[in-house]
Amino acid sequence: PYFPPQVPVQEVTVEMPWLAYRHLQNFTCKVPAELDEQAAAVMASAYYFLCEHYGVHIGIEPCTFNEEKNYYTTTDGALCTSYTQLEEYLSCTFTSECYESMLGGPMPDDGMNLGLYYKGADDSINFIMSDRGGSLAHCGTLFTQPETLSDGSIQFWQLSLCLDIFEYEGFAEGQTYTPVAVNASRVRLVPTEAGWRIAELQLPY
Repeated sequence: PYFPPQVPVQEVTVEMPWLAYRHLQNFTCKVPAELDEQAAAVMASAYYFLCEHYGVHIGIEPCTFNEEKNYYTTTDGALCTSYTQLEEYLSCTFTSECYESMLGGPMPDDGMNLGLYYKGADDSINFIMSDRGGSLAHCGTLFTQPETLSDGSIQFWQLSLCLDIFEYEGFAEGQTYTPVAVNASRVRLVPTEAGWRIAELQLPY
């Protein structure tokens, strides 16, 4: 049997009370306890964006739908209402190499790609909305001990615990499951003049 590491964690909540949709105003996750306050906040903000706008769900709402061209445009009350704001938000959380893969630049003439945010007229944010949902097999996330590398970056591994989905009957009182697999993915934060930024991170579910 494999016994995953029991590295202490801290709970971090991202609060955005100005957003129009109540379910997007608060997001709570766990990160390694060893991370300092700013590194923990950056990692939580990255988890939030990946979950709510780029992973489990793709899109930034509220938004309007262009029926003729089949894309959405963010409106007032959204996390960002202009492409410039979105670039600024992402640059405060991710490295440029990391977040540039989420942006498509000016609207293309040959169609949009799913998973990219484009710059439309008047600096608007345009996108194709999509949902993949979360993994029913995911039952928890652990981390290895963070270590500081020679270049000053922090690296550790995110361990996603997975169930046998064919035995899954839902979580309820008295129901016990034993994970059958662990999916590992690297997490890396790099220091910049403006603070820590996420260079590598993916959702565990």
